[in-house]
Order: sequence, then structure tokens, then C-alpha cells
Amino acid sequence: MSRDLGAPRWYQDIPWRLAYRLRWLGYVFLGPAQLEGDSDPLVRLKRERKRRYAVRAAKRRLTE
Repeated sequence: MSRDLGAPRWYQDIPWRLAYRLRWLGYVFLGPAQLEGDSDPLVRLKRERKRRYAVRAAKRRLTE
């Protein structure tokens, strides 16, 4: 079974995932219209998620 090396175990990440999904839903339904580049909250949210998993992947590679 292959897993993304940067992804934390499901039980360790549940609170963050729930908060991420709630923020995402809030931005989709209640947030501003799509904005340009760095001003778009959905783009910032996706970038935050990529950064979170990249940091975890880097830490995992260091411990292996």
C-alpha cells in the first residue's frame, strides 16, 4: 500500500483536516470572488496545505 511520504497518519491530522475543510467551504460559499494571484484566499489555502505536507516530507526524509 503506497502512501504519500509527506502525509501524516489520519488520526494525527483529523483536527487540521476538519479546520481546512471548514475554511475551504467558507471561502467557496461565503468568501470573496476569485481574486488575482496572492490575493485569492483559496490559492493561499492550497499553498498552506502544500507547505504543510512538504515540511512533513522533509522531516520524514531526515529521520530515515
